[in-house]
Amino acid sequence: MRRNLYFYLYPVKDSVWPWHVERLRKYWGVWNGRKIVTIATDETTESESAVRRELDGLDCEISVTENDLALGEAKTFVGEIGKLESQRSDEITFYAHAKGVTRKPSEMANILAWSSAMYHMNLSDPGLIDRILERFEAVGCFRFAFQHAGSWWHFAGTYFWFRHSAIFSRAWRTISPGPHGVESYLGLHVPWDSAFCLTPSMAHTLYDRPVPHEDVLGWMKSHQEVWTPEAMKEART
Repeated sequence: MRRNLYFYLYPVKDSVWPWHVERLRKYWGVWNGRKIVTIATDETTESESAVRRELDGLDCEISVTENDLALGEAKTFVGEIGKLESQRSDEITFYAHAKGVTRKPSEMANILAWSSAMYHMNLSDPGLIDRILERFEAVGCFRFAFQHAGSWWHFAGTYFWFRHSAIFSRAWRTISPGPHGVESYLGLHVPWDSAFCLTPSMAHTLYDRPVPHEDVLGWMKSHQEVWTPEAMKEART
């Protein structure tokens, strides 16, 4: 698979955004296609030059936008993934953002555990993701089923992969305007049964409860035991 990245970075001063850049560095080898990072700035953020220094050494394409509180990530999402447009069945894109940069300190322990889980589940075994996306149109974590920003399901936290041949063969420019537009995006374009969830579907807010790392490892192990290269080869024949 050709694996692309689109990452949205809102570098609020004295927030956790550098931690997210470190996660990107940790998993940088996952992406063998294009890597795009959008930096959103305003009076609350670090300067563009400071963020570029933090990203130094990463071979990514950087775009810069003025933050729009009314739209958030939805302001740039369609335009930036449009740079990656193709209908190849062997091309996939991962989307994530610097989660937690505007949250209260009391929430940060749970948010970082949640974010760590999403990075690990989506990025620690790219071969697993490749195999899943041979059969499914999208994959992510912590799926909720309820009406949210125009769609009736979403991957809470907004870290997800999608297959190009599925998304870009549809009316992919449609997005709900507003700060939750990207979180609801897949629910507008991908049927529930065509999306694979790497974690149990959730029924509680993840801001209030930690995600135990031992649970994350257990979820990964269960998928790795099922989605083996041998099983996929047998399914193709």
